[in-house]
Amino acid sequence: MKSPTYLTLIGSLLFTLFSLEAIGQISNSSIPSNHDFDFWIGNWDVYKFGTDTLVGQSEIKPILNHSAIEENYKGWQNPFKGTSNNIFNTRTQKWEQHWIDNTGFVLHISGGLSDGKMKLIDCIAQNCNKIIWSPLSDESVRQEWFVSSDTGTSWNKIFDGHYKQKWIGSDVQPVLSHLNEYPNIRDFTINTTGEEAYITVQNPTEEIRTICRIDYSNGVWSDPTPTSFSGYYKDIEPYLSPDNLRLYFASNRPNAFEKENYDIYYVERSHPDSVWSTPKNIGNPINTEFNEFYPAISRSGNLYFTSVKPKDKGKDNIYCSVLKNSIYSPPFALDTTINTTGYEFNSYIAPDESFIIFSGYNRGDGHGSGDLYISFREEGQWSKSKNLGNLLNSRYMEYCPFVDHKNGFLYFTSRRHSEVSNAITTNSQLENEVLKYTNGSSRIYRIRLQSINL
Repeated sequence: MKSPTYLTLIGSLLFTLFSLEAIGQISNSSIPSNHDFDFWIGNWDVYKFGTDTLVGQSEIKPILNHSAIEENYKGWQNPFKGTSNNIFNTRTQKWEQHWIDNTGFVLHISGGLSDGKMKLIDCIAQNCNKIIWSPLSDESVRQEWFVSSDTGTSWNKIFDGHYKQKWIGSDVQPVLSHLNEYPNIRDFTINTTGEEAYITVQNPTEEIRTICRIDYSNGVWSDPTPTSFSGYYKDIEPYLSPDNLRLYFASNRPNAFEKENYDIYYVERSHPDSVWSTPKNIGNPINTEFNEFYPAISRSGNLYFTSVKPKDKGKDNIYCSVLKNSIYSPPFALDTTINTTGYEFNSYIAPDESFIIFSGYNRGDGHGSGDLYISFREEGQWSKSKNLGNLLNSRYMEYCPFVDHKNGFLYFTSRRHSEVSNAITTNSQLENEVLKYTNGSSRIYRIRLQSINL
């Protein structure tokens, strides 16, 4: 039997623990400062600021019921690693960071949010460290590290990092987060140098569907510019040919059938720096009185596309038309290893036709709504299509794939929505939730090919 003194001690200890837990819960829910650093949360590629030089990768995540933030950083193609814990100290009313790394360096800095920036500092004798994190308008973060040897009279910057590319989970990454003000951004095709891309911008009712060009330079995507051939009709689903000299797309512009259905068109140019021609209807036997969508072109000129024909019983299927002697053959539906009794649409075809990626809707092995699938061409036959998995697919719609072979990415459109982590009680919280990238609107994402073993 335990002594009364022992029992009293145990009871006192449990009371203290429960009291501390209650205090912690009250503090976490009532002090907004606990979330001052949330803009840093994410899985990031870190670049030297103002350049496209990748210097590291960092995972920043909330821990301890979101009462603290943990950082795990690793250098790019070097062995450097470091980690930090960051917490708002309710007693001092300051943020504190405790950093350690594999070189033996230790840092303890403190401070808080000022002018929208997190500023933390320490001084030991005359030697000081100051780090400033600045949230930028495109949802990226700039981190600047300064040192001083004269107690802060003068400072030298030793690191200027740009947490520029943010990954969702640790695999999927938003691509055009600076375009949050647009209600829907969909479709993505990029040239073989990785500098010129095309997207579709549309309004919520889809009365406006315009193909726009965006350019990538010094690690930054430009704002979209309507192309010379689009903006008059509903134009969607641009797709660049492997030689960068043709751009295929679907449009409802007037056609030979004198009805408002979608046909496949293309524009062409003699050189990648030349202007695009006027649109040309690709004609029979591809375009019909029914809808033809999402053209995808191989290096040989074979055309893969989506169509809804009477024999498909109102459901989308993927078709192919073979180019031979500059003439397209009558289209045929792809094998049942790809097309099912459900909906298959929006295919990407590898330039050598070795694989195809497409959307399948509400399949038995799906993760919800539309998922991306892949099928490989083996000895002239298409293999049974395989779901690309939950590293990429969500319970929301994923569609319009395009592979950037040069840089090793699969781009796609998704209507995913991230969960709301906290109650919405202020105007700024409401604005942040409505305008965030993962708000259920069509947005462009990408995933590393190595993540899906492609």
